[in-house]
Amino acid sequence: MPTTTDALEVLRRRPAATELFGGFGPLVLAAALLLAMVLLVPSVAPERTVERPVGATTDAEAGR
Repeated sequence: MPTTTDALEVLRRRPAATELFGGFGPLVLAAALLLAMVLLVPSVAPERTVERPVGATTDAEAGR
């Protein structure tokens, strides 16, 4: 039959650490997300050169 001392020993025993990355999981996740954003999200929209013929008018100019 277990005694009170045995029951207290079980409660006082420290559990094994089960955290992934030793508690630095949120920091590792934030660094991974930052790296993914830097690599995958473009910082500048691609430039487009829009040209029109010299004599062409736009709809706004034609209505004058």
